[in-house]
Amino acid sequence: MARQLLFSKILTKTDIETQLSIFTREQLPFEEGQLVNMHVYDDSDYEWIFPCTFQEDENVGRCLSIGWLEFARRKNLRDGDQIFIYEEVMSDNHRLVFDLKVKDIKGELWKFRFKCRKGIYQKPVLSKGWLQFVHNKDLRVGDKVVFYKKEEEAAKGVFHYKIEVKRKILRLMGQDIWVDVENLNLYGV
Repeated sequence: MARQLLFSKILTKTDIETQLSIFTREQLPFEEGQLVNMHVYDDSDYEWIFPCTFQEDENVGRCLSIGWLEFARRKNLRDGDQIFIYEEVMSDNHRLVFDLKVKDIKGELWKFRFKCRKGIYQKPVLSKGWLQFVHNKDLRVGDKVVFYKKEEEAAKGVFHYKIEVKRKILRLMGQDIWVDVENLNLYGV
């Protein structure tokens, strides 16, 4: 798998003591406050998982805040050191890849691999974990899948993602009636 330079940065005191912040391109499909995990491999192929938050500030613009203090300490990074972060270039022509964690109506956690294609049509797709979800929920053609973001009550600005799967059970007075697939047995379906 080839790799290309994603960004490099000369570290500041803030990067070492608080968090690593990098400016992002406007086209990244993330919303402010969204949490994602960045999987990073160091030069000895050890995997580090950095929690990342997208933030927007009118003075500095849009940035990606990366929680990486343990990594910085273990690597003995100092103010003025330069880091290089590379993006793996995948043969299937995908570029943006991360694991999306969502909870269903029962509170069960599901993890999907989210990819955003390169090129003219940057269509997002879910891969790893999706088929297991489809089989577990007995999804069918015509079912409706709804993803939504919910702010955590205890932590302002921290968001979690939810998923609902609905099936149309009937049409009543010109309106489609949709029921969560977890509750189909209540309707004798």
